[in-house]
Amino acid sequence: MAASLVPLRTAAFSPPIRLTILTNLITDQQWKTYCGIVKFEDATFSQAKLSKTALNKYAYKGQPVENIATECSEDNPCLVWLAWTILKSGAEKVLKRRQVPVLGDFISIQNPSFEVTYAPPASLRTPSSYLQNSTWVSKMSTLIKGIGGVEITPELEKFADATLKELEPRFTRHIDDKVDESKSNHFTLKFQSDNLPAMSAILALCGGVTDDLECTDVNSCLLRLPFGGVFKLMSNDLKGLEGCYLYYDRKRATWIRSGKTSGAANASFDYRHNTHKSNAAKIPEMEKHKFYQCYPTRGVENLGGQKGYFEDLDMYCALAFDRASNLEDFCPKEEDDSLFVWSNETMKSLTRYSGTMKDKQLNMVAYLWELTFELLLSVDGNVSKSPGYETFGLRVNPKKRQRS
Repeated sequence: MAASLVPLRTAAFSPPIRLTILTNLITDQQWKTYCGIVKFEDATFSQAKLSKTALNKYAYKGQPVENIATECSEDNPCLVWLAWTILKSGAEKVLKRRQVPVLGDFISIQNPSFEVTYAPPASLRTPSSYLQNSTWVSKMSTLIKGIGGVEITPELEKFADATLKELEPRFTRHIDDKVDESKSNHFTLKFQSDNLPAMSAILALCGGVTDDLECTDVNSCLLRLPFGGVFKLMSNDLKGLEGCYLYYDRKRATWIRSGKTSGAANASFDYRHNTHKSNAAKIPEMEKHKFYQCYPTRGVENLGGQKGYFEDLDMYCALAFDRASNLEDFCPKEEDDSLFVWSNETMKSLTRYSGTMKDKQLNMVAYLWELTFELLLSVDGNVSKSPGYETFGLRVNPKKRQRS
């Protein structure tokens, strides 16, 4: 990436048009990569600290490019200002390679060249290892509504591991199809990836996944039909809870959407359903959301192309938690006590958002459940275009992008 920035040396900082073009074309990661490379100096390739403060692409939201030169400094830097300052100074610091060892007069060892954008922790647990932990299973069964008493057998453990293998390529496709390229390294995606093993174990416990995984492909729906008590129809004892819900088109016998409710003061399944019901009758909401376009209220003006009507849908509980219960095991202070994986990056990233840490973690759990169940839907049946984790910045606002 650094090589592509070298031509910037020929331009001065002052012309705003030139700089505007460059800052629009170059991503945050490219700036960070370039600034990082010029700071690499030792043989271990250890990255030096770039600044005394946190570095964003601009010093503040909405900062005009032409103001960067006058408003930024060593005490108030941004990535664009730092990269440009390095380029203007003519600094030629580069990665210092280790000396290539030479064996004899004609045998040499070549240094491999590769780049790792993200990899899950090497110590990441398997779904079966979660199920082998009786304490984890007991706590999950107590805290999550939707998990009943299930006997842990070698077959169930094997099924949980197989479920993970089905989820991983679907998650990769979700990122490719629904996540903007600028967000491909977002902390919420890493959180989701870190917790897919735990979610695969939870899916095995709740019994909602079809047991014929070998007969499915990446486009198939992996959810069982809502018969035999696998999923509970939203009833009075569930309506006040939070978590993940599913919509089922009973006329076409297919699952069409997953969703979550958590975080807001009035968050509940009942409140979320009433919001959907109201939005399904509004043209502006249909224009913004595929869900309401595909399933508008019967008898009202719509955009056409509907698959059914909102009245054809039943809301089911996928997984739920009661905020009035003791949920400390969802959001522990010590990672070893956690039912989910909370990496240092995730916890540090959450501090940028308002609210108590407990509320933010519960909201993350609800998003984790929502996206996991969306991955189980069929490509044809799923009517959601959302990347998930909207509260935590995974969605890109197209209007803001157009203005910038």
